[in-house]
Formats: sequence, structure tokens, C-alpha cells
Amino acid sequence: MKTQKLGIVLLALLLAGMAMVPIVSAVSVSETSDVMSDSLANETKTINGETLPVIQWVTHEIDASEYSKPLTREEFLAVNKEYIDYISKTAGKEAAEKYVNDFYTQKSATSRSVKAADPTNVKQIMGKDVWLWAYESPDKDLYDPDPAPITWVVIGNTVSQFKSFLESKGWAETWYAGSEFGLNGPNSALLNWGPEATDMEIFPTPDHSYRYHCTLHEGGYSAGYAAQWSFGECHKEIGALHTLDVNAFTKGETYLYNTIGSSYNKYSSNLGNSNGYFDGNGHLYKVR
Repeated sequence: MKTQKLGIVLLALLLAGMAMVPIVSAVSVSETSDVMSDSLANETKTINGETLPVIQWVTHEIDASEYSKPLTREEFLAVNKEYIDYISKTAGKEAAEKYVNDFYTQKSATSRSVKAADPTNVKQIMGKDVWLWAYESPDKDLYDPDPAPITWVVIGNTVSQFKSFLESKGWAETWYAGSEFGLNGPNSALLNWGPEATDMEIFPTPDHSYRYHCTLHEGGYSAGYAAQWSFGECHKEIGALHTLDVNAFTKGETYLYNTIGSSYNKYSSNLGNSNGYFDGNGHLYKVR
């Protein structure tokens, strides 16, 4: 009789232990997703039919002249060698020379901004060591009259890791893109221009009539998040010459958002860099 009672007690304890397992797992998942809680603005925003927490960014003024490092012609030719060679092979030497000359006379053959960037628009995630200029420049110039707006940030991925994720979704690295540079750092004293961006592309249709093009910049290590981070922009281009589509950066970021799906935690992120091609509704993605 005692043996039977003991068996019943042990069985009850075993079942209780099994029932507790999902509870422990649920707490773990909750703690993982809440790592961004002290970076949030305590509000939500509904975009693309999904309601997201809003990341809180703080704006800092800097001396733009201290950080602007325009490339010399020789430096520009060096960092764009692959792209210039590509243009020369596919469109001819004259087209390649025109690209270089256009850069020095117009900064860009096709306007991407409609409005000039604010050279003091450096953003920091509230209380964290994640700082960046809200744009990228092919010339390392905060006074660049035609910069591209940053549309996304990833916490928990280096460029290589995020590149691998995009490749798993059908994207590929491309040389059909001019060099772009981003300014970032852990604080205002250590802001610097990183290496040129890694360029990714995807052609959603067999006729290659349009593509989505993303730039990937290394952010570095954040002690506040105990993780690497990266950032960049996405835009949509149409036609054989890859001309910017209407609302190109808004469409590009929406496509990236849909590519991310449920693979990352997603947050609304507005860097105050809206322009004629971008509505300012960017995102921060956090590795789960």
C-alpha cells in the first residue's frame, strides 16, 4: 500500500515538472524580446497593417566640418573601381567616364534626396551606444547635397551575418552600385566613416525590369546591447539603367520589411530623414 502511494506521488511530481517546462520557456522568450524595452518611446505605430513598438532616437548636433572627409578624385576612382569597370564593360568606356564626371559636377547623376540632408542630424538610440548619421554619402561628406536616407538598423547582426540572411531569401551581392559610406560610432567622440557598404540586390521578376537594392554598413559592437549591429538603406530601381522608382526608398524598405517576416523582432524607427523618395518610416530589426 505504501509502495502504491509512493508511486502515485512520484507520478504526480513528474507530471507537475513536465507542466512547468513551457512556463520556463515562455519567460525566456519574453526576456529576449524585452531587451529593447528601455529604448522604446512607450508608443506604437501601425505600418503595413502591423502595429509595432517605436524606438526612441535622440538628435545630437555635431560640427559637420570636423567629420566631412570628401574623397579625392583618386580615392573615388579606387573605391569605385569594380563599378566603373562594370559600366565600361557593359555600357562602354564613354559611359564610365560620364559616371565619374557626373559625380564631380552633380554629385550624382540621378537625384536621390529632393531635399538636402541636415549635416547635424546625428541620431542615438536613447541611452545606448548606437549612434549614426541618418544618411549615407558616396563622398564621406555631411554636406553632400544628395545623400541617401538610412532606412533600417539591425541589432545582433554584423554585415556578414545580415548578408547571409538576405542570401537565404534570394538576394545576391552586386557590383552594379557606386560606393556609399555611413558615419557611426559608440558616442559623439568616436564617430567615424566606416568602409564602403556591401551592396545586395534582388530581381523579383524573370524579366529583370526592376530590382531592390540594399546597402549594408557595419555598426560595430554595442556594449549596451552586448551585440554587434549594422545599418543601411533599401530602395527600388526600375529599367535597364536602374533609375529610382517613385517613392523608391519607401518601397525598398517595405520590401525588406516583408523579407524579414518573423525572423527578427521588428520596431518602428523614424530617423527624421524623410524626403521626396522616403516617407521616413524605417525599421529596427532585432535578432531573436
